[in-house]
Amino acid sequence: MPQKGCVECHANCQCIRCRLIGFLVVLLQHRPEAQRESLLLLLTTGFCEGFTTFSTFSLELLYCLQAEAWDEVLLYLTLSVVSGVGAVY
Repeated sequence: MPQKGCVECHANCQCIRCRLIGFLVVLLQHRPEAQRESLLLLLTTGFCEGFTTFSTFSLELLYCLQAEAWDEVLLYLTLSVVSGVGAVY
């Protein structure tokens, strides 16, 4: 079972990761296409996925579901998806 505040911590990490991906896309947009694609693949799926992973997100949700912490499930899903999309944008 996650410790109290763990959901908020992981949601923040997800948002930071999404913001970093958005920053990388803007930073690399003027590179030649082949170089841009390679760098984006390396940095977004390599570095950023190592920073915080979907499996961690899923595990935290599973813990909350098992604990029947419905408010935390809703909060975590909403914060992660909305802030993630907003951060990438």
